[in-house]
Amino acid sequence: MYTLSNKLNNWQVKLNIICDVVIIEKFTIGINNNVKNSETTTGQTNIISIAPTKFGFEITTSVQSNYKDNAYKIALLVIGKMLDVLSLSTNSFYLITTDNVTLNKNALSSHVKIILAKEDFINAFENAEKYNSEEPQFLLALNWFRKGKISDDPYDKFLAFWNSISLVAGKYHKEDERTKKGIKNQIWNCFISVWGQSSDWEFINGDDKWIDDNNIIRDKIAHGLIPIEFEHIENVLSRLEILEKVSYKFLTDFWKKIVTEKQAKTRRRLLIS
Repeated sequence: MYTLSNKLNNWQVKLNIICDVVIIEKFTIGINNNVKNSETTTGQTNIISIAPTKFGFEITTSVQSNYKDNAYKIALLVIGKMLDVLSLSTNSFYLITTDNVTLNKNALSSHVKIILAKEDFINAFENAEKYNSEEPQFLLALNWFRKGKISDDPYDKFLAFWNSISLVAGKYHKEDERTKKGIKNQIWNCFISVWGQSSDWEFINGDDKWIDDNNIIRDKIAHGLIPIEFEHIENVLSRLEILEKVSYKFLTDFWKKIVTEKQAKTRRRLLIS
């Protein structure tokens, strides 16, 4: 009987990244990132070449995979997670395209851009792999944060930033009678754990209804209950700047909290041993 070969072929995948950062020169890095989601989607990324373009940079990656389509999916997965990490660490947007035509208006509007070096990408790949294995929920939150950065639709943007906060709060809150009641109380719990009482929350300026009001909007958008009319769009737009700032600060500060707690646990284990 004839059977298909399980041999992994070498594929080259190119992805164009539209972003508001700058790469000065071309460089190459080696990574070893295995991907196995199913029997038919398996592979490994090896060599990554990154070169500057007019509106961002181009990534060329060498992928070992059994099928052409899988090679593309693997490249999207590995590069996407790396960009999720970069999006938070640089507070910038990164849009993956397969050509040089699609432009994001934000890429043209900024005259001051972060310069990224080879080490920034190495750290991003390493952290993406670490988050993926140790804190996958946090990495998923970073994906939503990046979606919020690249979206031009106010409703999609609102949902993305709110989801980035909710995913972290839903996973890392301290369980008590209040947090058992739902996500609003879980967000309150996490905000307090990193920032103290609500009067000290930056950007929110002591607004005790900020979480409740935004969660109501989130629910209405998610369930299609907000009409696409001027006053509703204006209300969402008026909240986006603060929501984005809160999302960025919360994800950044909460990750520092996770790292600090892990380091403390490691020290305690060493003392006990």
